[in-house]
Amino acid sequence: MNTLESSIINPTNEFHVLRHFKFVNNSYKKMLINQPYWYYNYTQKKFLFSKISQNDVTNALETVGTKFEKNISGIENPNKLLKIIEQKFQELLSTNKIHWIDSSENKIAEFRFNYKINIGKINCLPIEQIPKANRRAIECVLRSNCIGENNITVNTISEIELSYTKTIFVEVKKIKQLPFYLVTTFPDCSVPNNLSDDELVFVI
Repeated sequence: MNTLESSIINPTNEFHVLRHFKFVNNSYKKMLINQPYWYYNYTQKKFLFSKISQNDVTNALETVGTKFEKNISGIENPNKLLKIIEQKFQELLSTNKIHWIDSSENKIAEFRFNYKINIGKINCLPIEQIPKANRRAIECVLRSNCIGENNITVNTISEIELSYTKTIFVEVKKIKQLPFYLVTTFPDCSVPNNLSDDELVFVI
């Protein structure tokens, strides 16, 4: 795919991005339910096909992670956000400003852009940034109850003061198993890429 032959706006990407939202309205939830989508099964290490259920939507919204705040004007749901990302990505592709990084099974590109207002908190931090006296409060919890990732855990802590950000991080993947670009996006935390999940903590 040299261009967006398949739009990045599809149920798979919308559901994937939903996991980084604190809230979407009921009409958007109803629109997603029964839509066909692909999800990654970490046990089988491959994408599987299914339909989005009410429980899937609930589990996605309850996923621990970096979240877009409620009702941000212009990006109230994943569909609206993906339309903006698609435009940005198209512009970067047309000007040869997308740099793909090859891995064994896919290619990955990343970019960032600033939104007009704050979109979320910088709540993913290196554990070493947490004061030592507070680290005893860190808990290891399941990241989500989403299908396919029952055994994924993350570190969490609360009552840490956080800053807001206007910067949106976007990761785009070309995956052999999928006929479209897979998109991940969330408020940018600028965490060093060389840190493992065990070295990070989410403030919730």
